Amino acid sequence: MTDNAETLLRFSEKLADIARALLLEAAQDAPSIEFKQDASFVTATDRAVEARLREKIRAAYPGHGIVGE
Repeated sequence: MTDNAETLLRFSEKLADIARALLLEAAQDAPSIEFKQDASFVTATDRAVEARLREKIRAAYPGHGIVGE
């Protein structure tokens, strides 16, 4: 699938809107913090946002790879 810059921009804006909604919802509660193997921390919100964005990207671009942090 080949998309032009405008299509990719609109898609990235949708992803940002999804992340924003999840972050605003999570801001109501105290964060649940876990420590990763490298001693850096990650929150349940971090994991939820990444999972939702991966889901949306896979649905739109099933042949693309995804690298996350």
